[in-house]
Amino acid sequence: CHDSILLCVSAMTVYSCVSVPCQYTPVCQCHDSILLCVSAMSVYSCVAVYCQYTLVCQCHGSILLCGCVMSVYSCVAVYCQYTPVCQCHDSILLCGCVMSVYSCVSVS
Repeated sequence: CHDSILLCVSAMTVYSCVSVPCQYTPVCQCHDSILLCVSAMSVYSCVAVYCQYTLVCQCHGSILLCGCVMSVYSCVAVYCQYTPVCQCHDSILLCGCVMSVYSCVSVS
Protein backbone atom coordinates (compact mmCIF):
# COMPACT_ATOMS: atom_id res chain seq x y z
CA CYS A 1 0.00 0.00 0.00
CA HIS A 2 1.26 3.43 -0.85
CA ASP A 3 -0.93 6.46 -1.48
CA SER A 4 -4.00 4.63 -0.31
CA ILE A 5 -2.81 3.06 2.89
CA LEU A 6 -4.95 1.09 5.27
CA LEU A 7 -3.87 0.73 8.85
CA CYS A 8 -5.89 -1.23 11.34
CA VAL A 9 -4.69 -1.40 14.88
CA SER A 10 -5.55 -3.73 17.72
CA ALA A 11 -3.77 -3.89 21.10
CA MET A 12 -0.75 -5.94 20.07
CA THR A 13 -1.44 -6.45 16.40
CA VAL A 14 -0.90 -4.35 13.33
CA TYR A 15 -2.82 -5.06 10.18
CA SER A 16 -1.15 -4.48 6.87
CA CYS A 17 -3.29 -4.02 3.81
CA VAL A 18 -3.66 -6.26 0.82
CA SER A 19 -5.07 -4.85 -2.38
CA VAL A 20 -7.99 -6.77 -3.81
CA PRO A 21 -9.22 -5.87 -7.30
CA CYS A 22 -12.75 -4.56 -7.19
CA GLN A 23 -15.13 -3.41 -9.88
CA TYR A 24 -17.80 -2.32 -7.46
CA THR A 25 -18.33 0.90 -5.57
CA PRO A 26 -15.76 1.25 -2.77
CA VAL A 27 -17.17 0.80 0.71
CA CYS A 28 -16.09 0.83 4.33
CA GLN A 29 -16.86 -2.08 6.58
CA CYS A 30 -15.86 -3.53 9.91
CA HIS A 31 -14.49 -6.98 10.54
CA ASP A 32 -13.98 -7.94 14.16
CA SER A 33 -14.02 -4.28 15.20
CA ILE A 34 -11.41 -3.45 12.57
CA LEU A 35 -12.25 -0.72 10.10
CA LEU A 36 -11.44 -1.42 6.49
CA CYS A 37 -11.33 1.52 4.13
CA VAL A 38 -10.89 1.39 0.42
CA SER A 39 -9.07 3.39 -2.19
CA ALA A 40 -10.73 4.72 -5.32
CA MET A 41 -10.20 1.58 -7.35
CA SER A 42 -9.40 -1.10 -4.83
CA VAL A 43 -10.80 -2.85 -1.80
CA TYR A 44 -8.43 -3.76 0.99
CA SER A 45 -8.62 -6.76 3.23
CA CYS A 46 -6.82 -7.18 6.55
CA VAL A 47 -3.81 -9.36 7.09
CA ALA A 48 -2.49 -9.62 10.63
CA VAL A 49 1.14 -8.73 11.11
CA TYR A 50 2.80 -8.93 14.51
CA CYS A 51 4.31 -5.69 15.72
CA GLN A 52 6.28 -4.99 18.87
CA TYR A 53 6.84 -1.30 18.25
CA THR A 54 4.84 1.68 19.44
CA LEU A 55 2.58 3.03 16.75
CA VAL A 56 2.41 6.70 15.89
CA CYS A 57 0.27 9.04 13.82
CA GLN A 58 1.29 10.26 10.41
CA CYS A 59 -0.21 11.25 7.10
CA HIS A 60 0.47 9.50 3.81
CA GLY A 61 -1.21 10.97 0.80
CA SER A 62 -4.75 11.64 1.90
CA ILE A 63 -5.08 8.83 4.41
CA LEU A 64 -4.48 9.25 8.12
CA LEU A 65 -2.56 6.46 9.77
CA CYS A 66 -3.05 6.55 13.49
CA GLY A 67 -2.49 4.12 16.28
CA CYS A 68 -1.21 4.16 19.81
CA VAL A 69 -1.65 1.51 22.46
CA MET A 70 -1.66 3.87 25.42
CA SER A 71 -3.34 6.96 23.98
CA VAL A 72 -6.63 8.02 22.48
CA TYR A 73 -6.62 10.25 19.46
CA SER A 74 -9.38 12.27 17.90
CA CYS A 75 -9.73 12.91 14.20
CA VAL A 76 -9.53 16.50 13.03
CA ALA A 77 -10.35 17.24 9.42
CA VAL A 78 -8.10 19.79 7.77
CA TYR A 79 -9.75 19.49 4.39
CA CYS A 80 -12.39 17.06 3.23
CA GLN A 81 -14.76 16.71 0.30
CA TYR A 82 -16.34 13.57 1.61
CA THR A 83 -17.71 12.33 4.91
CA PRO A 84 -14.85 11.23 7.14
CA VAL A 85 -14.95 7.75 8.60
CA CYS A 86 -13.62 7.67 12.14
CA GLN A 87 -14.17 5.08 14.81
CA CYS A 88 -12.51 4.23 18.11
CA HIS A 89 -11.97 0.66 19.19
CA ASP A 90 -10.33 -0.01 22.53
CA SER A 91 -8.73 3.43 22.61
CA ILE A 92 -7.43 3.00 19.09
CA LEU A 93 -8.38 5.47 16.40
CA LEU A 94 -9.16 4.07 13.00
CA CYS A 95 -9.66 6.86 10.55
CA GLY A 96 -9.76 7.30 6.83
CA CYS A 97 -11.28 9.61 4.29
CA VAL A 98 -10.64 9.69 0.58
CA MET A 99 -9.44 13.07 -0.70
CA SER A 100 -8.93 14.31 2.83
CA VAL A 101 -6.12 15.33 5.11
CA TYR A 102 -6.31 14.74 8.82
CA SER A 103 -4.23 15.91 11.72
CA CYS A 104 -3.72 13.83 14.81
CA VAL A 105 -4.84 15.26 18.13
CA SER A 106 -4.30 13.52 21.44
CA VAL A 107 -7.27 13.68 23.77
CA SER A 108 -5.83 11.78 26.68
